[in-house]
Amino acid sequence: MSFRPLKMIITLNGQTCRHFRSTMAFVDTVEFVNGTACQQVDGNWKTSLIIYGNRMCFGGLGWL
Repeated sequence: MSFRPLKMIITLNGQTCRHFRSTMAFVDTVEFVNGTACQQVDGNWKTSLIIYGNRMCFGGLGWL
């Protein structure tokens, strides 16, 4: 799996976030996943939105 940052944004509350694209390789196919991750106070990054095909996951709340 690899991640490629696409665009950096600053939220209204000053949090730094990045849109990204990830490539996931499986045995028989390669899939692309788009998402947004935001930097936390401790410096780590937390994914807030993942889009995989026609499905979305918001901040670990589950797939829609």
